[in-house]
Amino acid sequence: MAATLGTGSWENIREGLRAGDLSPQGLVPVCSDHIQRQESPLHAITFTDPERSLDLARAADFRLQQGEQGAMLGIPVVLKDNFHWKGLPVSNGSKLTKDYIAPYNATVVKRLLEAGAVPIAKANMDEFAMGSSGEYSAFGPTRNPWDTTRVPGGSSSGSIVSVAAGYSPFALGSDTGGSVRLPAGFCNVTALRPTYGALSRYGVTAMASSLDQVGPCGQNGHGCGCRIRCDDR
Repeated sequence: MAATLGTGSWENIREGLRAGDLSPQGLVPVCSDHIQRQESPLHAITFTDPERSLDLARAADFRLQQGEQGAMLGIPVVLKDNFHWKGLPVSNGSKLTKDYIAPYNATVVKRLLEAGAVPIAKANMDEFAMGSSGEYSAFGPTRNPWDTTRVPGGSSSGSIVSVAAGYSPFALGSDTGGSVRLPAGFCNVTALRPTYGALSRYGVTAMASSLDQVGPCGQNGHGCGCRIRCDDR
């Protein structure tokens, strides 16, 4: 299953879930294993809550077993650490807010949860989204999974690296002046800055409200976006 997650496309994972060849409960520990094995050099993750992720996976499994279908149902997701996920810290890459616990879910997080997505982690970022290289988090720099001597781009460094490294097939970042587009280009994955206002910013810490936009990131069509086989990392 590790090879399936690391080298398969989002479409293949979704079809595997629909066919019953994969299960959300099985994917969560695979994601956790990827993170544990690769996180030391990459430093893409700030917070996890494995028990909560497994609870969400069990709920997604039940929905799949009842015949429910959905693009995000059972799909592992990583959230940039300026998104509110109720009960987890919202550090914004800063020690100033590292102890702030989200009292509610951001609207986009709420919609993902309703769709049956399974958040597995919060992702490192340039402090308060003020950076374009991924080097300026209070928790340390994120590294490019293709070459750890190089920057991954920012400020949504952890979200994009999580997808490029095979932690998850999908992630959310935010984009003010290129904060998902730059790291996506640096790490060879696909990210989108939607039309301003297309996705709610409620529950996403502002950097510049007149420009901020939620930006999704997914794997390239040929696989996870990384030229290195998952099992070789």
